[in-house]
Amino acid sequence: MIQIEIDASEVINVISPMRTAATWVPQTIHKEMRRLGKRLVPIMRDQLKPHRYTGTLEESVGDEYDEGKLELVIGPDAKRGRYSAGRILQEGTGPITGVPWRPIARWAGTKGISSRGAYLAIRNKGVKAHPYLAETIRRADFGKAIEDAATAMAVELSVKAISGGRVLT
Repeated sequence: MIQIEIDASEVINVISPMRTAATWVPQTIHKEMRRLGKRLVPIMRDQLKPHRYTGTLEESVGDEYDEGKLELVIGPDAKRGRYSAGRILQEGTGPITGVPWRPIARWAGTKGISSRGAYLAIRNKGVKAHPYLAETIRRADFGKAIEDAATAMAVELSVKAISGGRVLT
């Protein structure tokens, strides 16, 4: 006859800290997501540098973390008139019939191109799309930041699961 016994006390010792997980799991996630936002903002700003005109778009990149949704949003909030400057850069536009001359002339001057040609191209064809979001996501430093955040969360949650919600030092 084969008899198998399990000492349930060891299993109970391992899983007992999980009773308090509802308090320490969200805290760990919130901390790492906020930290991740601070790491990703400069990466997106750097990706926008080649499209720099005044620096307003680049400088407007920020992060916002919603604890209720566990959602981190990173992006610019600058406007061109009533339109999102980031969306204009990302998606481009169709023809802009009422395009203002002065801003286009200033922009063309910074690029060393014909003000009249730029004005006519924007008025007749629109602004070309520059998909900076996909370019940002494909960057190695962006992926590394996400990987580091996931690793930090996993390590801290594992330690807390074993130690009853505390990080042992």
